[in-house]
Amino acid sequence: MNKQLLTLKIFQVIVDGLLILVAFALAYFLRIGFYFSTDFPFGQYFLIGAITMPFTRLFMFFIRAYKLSQRVVSLRHIQRIVFVAVENVFLFMILYYFTFREFFSRLILIYLFLLTLVFIWGWHVFFRWILKKASSREIGIYKTLVIGTNRPAQQIIRLLITEKSHIKPVAVI
Repeated sequence: MNKQLLTLKIFQVIVDGLLILVAFALAYFLRIGFYFSTDFPFGQYFLIGAITMPFTRLFMFFIRAYKLSQRVVSLRHIQRIVFVAVENVFLFMILYYFTFREFFSRLILIYLFLLTLVFIWGWHVFFRWILKKASSREIGIYKTLVIGTNRPAQQIIRLLITEKSHIKPVAVI
């Protein structure tokens, strides 16, 4: 993989982890209020959230949420992100309930699901825009030889050029 493209993808994974933690914190404060409650300690809640986050990112790798050649604004990718958000909530629920045995509010889980979904999908859309800008500046592109000059080959070449993909056709045989 291209070194510049690899650096961008590592950046995407790191930001995904930070956004998951922000979703945990914001879900807590949206439900409790913007203060720390003694009835439902933030430290315990955030600790379980921090333990959950690496597993959620690993899950994103397994469902191919980080593959390069995907359309982020597609139903397929939205389904992947919904699946990630559901997994994040379920894993958090299991870890929290088995560790502390009591939970303050189920509404936090709904907030967590929605915030994870919106943050991760919004970041992936924005990251796709960053990749398009980078590929227009010749950063992180793969130069590709297209074999065949028939109509489907021409359509693929036209699509790659108009979409400003990281795959750049440079020759046709």
